[in-house]
Amino acid sequence: MLFDAPPSIGHNLQRAVNDIAAAEGVSNTVTHLVYTHHHSDHAGASSLFTVPTAFSILESIRLDLGYRMDVHRSYKK
Repeated sequence: MLFDAPPSIGHNLQRAVNDIAAAEGVSNTVTHLVYTHHHSDHAGASSLFTVPTAFSILESIRLDLGYRMDVHRSYKK
């Protein structure tokens, strides 16, 4: 599971996952990608990872709570 995929370190993220997985003797497959929010500096390298599950924490919270977290910003459903 990765939290955010900034474009500035996208390729280094996979390298770090590979190194840790090799050291721990586990798979290097990223199964979940969680975005703190959908700005490009947090999700810009998401295309480097083929994951079955990806979601935004803020969007999930907003939908679960059923109201806008920031009344000054327009949200699309």
